[in-house]
Amino acid sequence: MESTIKEGAANYWTGRIARGGRLFLTSSTIQFVPHKVEKVLGGQVLEIPLRDVTAVTVTPPPTPLYGFRLHVVLQILWYTLFFPLSWLIAGLAWIIRASTKWVTVTTASGGHSFRLWGQQEWVQAIEGAVSVLEPAPERRPETKDVTGLPATTAASSASERLRELRRLRDERIITEDEFETKKKDILDQL
Repeated sequence: MESTIKEGAANYWTGRIARGGRLFLTSSTIQFVPHKVEKVLGGQVLEIPLRDVTAVTVTPPPTPLYGFRLHVVLQILWYTLFFPLSWLIAGLAWIIRASTKWVTVTTASGGHSFRLWGQQEWVQAIEGAVSVLEPAPERRPETKDVTGLPATTAASSASERLRELRRLRDERIITEDEFETKKKDILDQL
């Protein structure tokens, strides 16, 4: 059962589009769920398994405070020309937008950037959740015996390996001496 560790409002940045929604940190995933309007506009639920997370960092926005973008300038002009005292609101909104840092979650397939409040707390929570994960069970490499076949302990597997060895000898893939040597090794393992 997944338990929610942390949740909060966030924007998920995909290229030049920011999708508004909620960010959830659970015991096994980081999940971004877009608002209903964003879903209508094409926003998708994003799930990042914690096992895939390689790094979590706080990064500055791509536009520094002094780097105006055209859409920001047009937005400020719109508010100042058509709404009384809205220049203050628009200016504050731009400062908040430009000064808010992003939390970037890096995986093997790339990075995912979220703009949200309390970046350091999110980084610590994600790193803590990743650190308590049980390590993935290691896959032991399949051992091979002298014939190059998978080794097993059952006597029936020895007979199968001897049959395979005979087939290799009959097809002249191995020599008679190699056959005898490997046959002796298989019989010694019994």
